Amino acid sequence: MNIPIYSAIALLGSLAACSGGGSAPGPAPTPGPLAVTPAALTFLGPGPGQVQTVTASESWFSGPFSLGNGCSGIATVAPHAGSTTSFDVTPNAAGTCTLTVSGAPGQTQPVAITITTTSVGGH
Repeated sequence: MNIPIYSAIALLGSLAACSGGGSAPGPAPTPGPLAVTPAALTFLGPGPGQVQTVTASESWFSGPFSLGNGCSGIATVAPHAGSTTSFDVTPNAAGTCTLTVSGAPGQTQPVAITITTTSVGGH
């Protein structure tokens, strides 16, 4: 059986073009729900020795988390040891406030913060 040479070359060229194997990548996965732990912090007084940490996580989200600090004057928030997912909350004064953590667009979670002071001695 004789196959013309140009037909064999065309067939080999077609097979080579198909051997890439992959298909175009699909769309990126949609980020999952934003989780923040703990959802509330309670401090028994102000001061740098009272620091507590809040951690945010969200599957399929690689961007930075941002914070809306509605706690001006009551608490300060800073990244925990250079982390992009954990934040240290330091109580500064008695009161209540809400820290808002944001992840993927439209994803936010509140963290309730309460700072109390106690009197010793009954006066």
